[in-house]
Amino acid sequence: MAGVVSVALIVRALIMGSWLSRLYLLTMYANYLLFFGPYFVGRLKAFYRRKKFQQEVAAGRVREDEPTE
Repeated sequence: MAGVVSVALIVRALIMGSWLSRLYLLTMYANYLLFFGPYFVGRLKAFYRRKKFQQEVAAGRVREDEPTE
C-alpha cells in the first residue's frame, strides 16, 4: 500500500511539478531503469515466449515432449 502511495506522489510530481523537478525525478529514476531495465526486459520476453508456446501446445501445433529449438 505504501508503494502505491509513493508511486502516486511521484506521478503527481511529474505531472504537476516544475520542469526542474521533472528533470530531477527523471534523472533519479533513469539510474534505476539503466540498472534493472535489462532484467525486466528479459522477464517480459520470457513471459511472452512462454505464452506463445502454451498457445501453440493448446492448438496442437507443438507436442509438449517435442524439443522446440
